[in-house]
Amino acid sequence: MADTDLTIPLKHPQLRTWNVLTESVHHVYFAVTAVLGLAAICMLALPWGPEFAVAHLNIMFMAVAAAIAILVVGSMIKIARASCSDELLINRDGLNLPLMVARINKANIWQSWIGVTGATINSSDNNARNLLLTTKSGTSINIPLSGMDTQAIEQLLLSIELWGVNCTREQSLFDYQSELHNQSKGLSQLSYTDMWNDELGRRFSSTTFVPLEPETKLQNGRLKVLRQLAFGGLSAIYLVQDGQKELRVLKEAVVPETMEVTNRDAAEKSLRREATILGQLNHNHIVSVLDHFSEAGHHYLLLQHVVGQDLRQLVRQNGPQPEAKVLDWAVQILSALEYLHTYEPPIIHRDLTPENIVLRNDGTIIIIDFGASNQFLGTMTGTIIGKQAYMAPEQLQGKATSQSDIYAFGGTLHFLLTGKDPVPLSETHPASMATVSPELDALVSKCTKLDASDRYQSAAKAKSDLVAIYSEQGIGKLFTDT
Repeated sequence: MADTDLTIPLKHPQLRTWNVLTESVHHVYFAVTAVLGLAAICMLALPWGPEFAVAHLNIMFMAVAAAIAILVVGSMIKIARASCSDELLINRDGLNLPLMVARINKANIWQSWIGVTGATINSSDNNARNLLLTTKSGTSINIPLSGMDTQAIEQLLLSIELWGVNCTREQSLFDYQSELHNQSKGLSQLSYTDMWNDELGRRFSSTTFVPLEPETKLQNGRLKVLRQLAFGGLSAIYLVQDGQKELRVLKEAVVPETMEVTNRDAAEKSLRREATILGQLNHNHIVSVLDHFSEAGHHYLLLQHVVGQDLRQLVRQNGPQPEAKVLDWAVQILSALEYLHTYEPPIIHRDLTPENIVLRNDGTIIIIDFGASNQFLGTMTGTIIGKQAYMAPEQLQGKATSQSDIYAFGGTLHFLLTGKDPVPLSETHPASMATVSPELDALVSKCTKLDASDRYQSAAKAKSDLVAIYSEQGIGKLFTDT
């Protein structure tokens, strides 16, 4: 969360009609007073205006009385608007409930975090979700979530996680929080295979992991947390300040204390090993790992801060991208995959998706997220890393190979060309949804074959075919790597 003071619009269903009514009345009042005020100014500005006002004091008194009445009515409208407001104010001390929401729940307007003892998610008769908070005084506060946008709900739930020190969070809240996190990444919650159903069951389990608050300092004060960028499961990502001015990205992971000692030791060893390997990577299109360390039982990777826009955001804002651009970006992505897959030992990314690829301000591509390469995350916690629409069948079985990254690459090209996520566990043809050349459509199809042996066997081969397509189309100069 960027700030420690939040204003969250609840869009409470019982206040929706009153909100619309008071807002409409306020607009009408503003328009009427503006017209009357303008008329009064114009009248007094006329040469005979002041003389007329002095000669007709009774009219003057009536005008003053009318002005006072307008002010009184305006004050009443303001009070009505404030009473019907459904904005929830939150900071590290507690929650300030809207007046009517407090009255509906028979609760105090101000609720300190110390007094909040429980949080759960329940469903009403029409399957709408509600957040139910319980307090020390025995009061239950029901907050409807159906009208709120996903970001507002995530901020509300994260506030409880950060500051609700005495709050017991039920399993339903963890499940809903994980569901929201995936929705914000553009994922569907549909199950396409039995093994995916099984994976969902293992994946969304409760955890005591609590993200760091803004202003928290690590490494003896060298690193200061500015804000949280993402969280989920047993990890979080932060924007931090390194020293006096340098911005960095900090990835945090925790090994569960409930894990068996043998597995826990293996997990921590794997984390350190992966951090060391990633710290040695040096490629134009791969984010640099600057440091890794452990503190208070948590493991951290310090990464280069990249200025730019991830490809999912770019497509959402601008729609499907021209083939020439996609070809240029694709060659850069494959250059990075070729580097990873031929590294010794080979590195499989496992999470190559549009949101993990950033277009920098200079027009070049960089892959920013390498948490998925940690073997620990894929084996010790029962979590298969990767987004549903971009995961190859063998990866769902926990047997990812370099061809799994090529499958994800093909799905990413489909998204860039069509603006739509590919259908999970399927061979994709973007030409069926957008204007795409037969050559590029065939390449995407070959990348997303369900049998790994039918796909490109190396990123280098896929890259050479892409360069050939680019050259045949005579688009212009292609980006070249060192």
